[in-house]
Amino acid sequence: MGFLSTIFGKDMALPAPKISNDPHAARKVRIDAHHYIIPKEVYDLLWFGDGRHKNTQEFVKEGMVAEPSIIFGKSSVIREDPTTKVEFYPSYDSLTPEQKYHYVKWLGKIDKSDDVGYAFLFLYGLERHIHAGSMVEQAVSMISRMHQKFDNESFNYYSSNTLVWAAHKYRRVEFLNGLKMDTMPPGTQIFVKLYTKGHLTPNDIMILSKELGLADQDFIKDDPELFEAKLLERLIKKYGEPNFPLSEVPGSSSETTISVRLANFSLPEAERTVEIPDMLNNKYVREPLQELLEKTNRSGRLIVI
Repeated sequence: MGFLSTIFGKDMALPAPKISNDPHAARKVRIDAHHYIIPKEVYDLLWFGDGRHKNTQEFVKEGMVAEPSIIFGKSSVIREDPTTKVEFYPSYDSLTPEQKYHYVKWLGKIDKSDDVGYAFLFLYGLERHIHAGSMVEQAVSMISRMHQKFDNESFNYYSSNTLVWAAHKYRRVEFLNGLKMDTMPPGTQIFVKLYTKGHLTPNDIMILSKELGLADQDFIKDDPELFEAKLLERLIKKYGEPNFPLSEVPGSSSETTISVRLANFSLPEAERTVEIPDMLNNKYVREPLQELLEKTNRSGRLIVI
């Protein structure tokens, strides 16, 4: 894998840890006068600020920004449907009593795509585990699970950043296994695909064609199958294989980087961001892919004529 192997430390993606779905592995939590049943694998990753579940003693310090996901058992909750959606950059404290009730209820069935604000609030707490080195594999698995379930552009963006951040910090390439790669931001997407697969397929290149500078998208949109077939022919002719190989990229050739940032705004600012190589603007990647796309596109115009 060349220089990319130094980013995550391994050349092969390993299976991500699995989460138990045993219905008997659950914990009972009381908030106000209400009782909730929460699966153990979710409960173990929550942060509680009071009562017998309290587990925030080690990181709650005077003057620090409060962890937004901390649940307080003494908070007021109301068993009614919320009248508003959860606000941007939520915290448990900022939720209405109705939202608090439904958030803790949602924690019992996190695969349900209720208000995406609940998923963000849970994500913040999971990021704190990853940042602190506490139950990292379990937190990554939970984020991967939600990343696959939620069809929300904003959540997909932030959760993909978290997984890349975790893979970078702990040099664990297998943490990238849960990513929906085709929905990731272009710069991160091309980097992760090159690293985990060692190449870009014709379809990968087509997905990124706009970002690679192909302004005329008519051929791709009108006949994607033919475009892919023509692009495949050119890849085989040029590289002897049906992909663009990472081996074409010289070691340490990336001049610019992309910032990958955790969403949890309570974490230390200087520690929330890591830098990864900007492969989208790496000349050894961008220039040959641009040439392939332009030549394939011109061949389509010749067919029409």
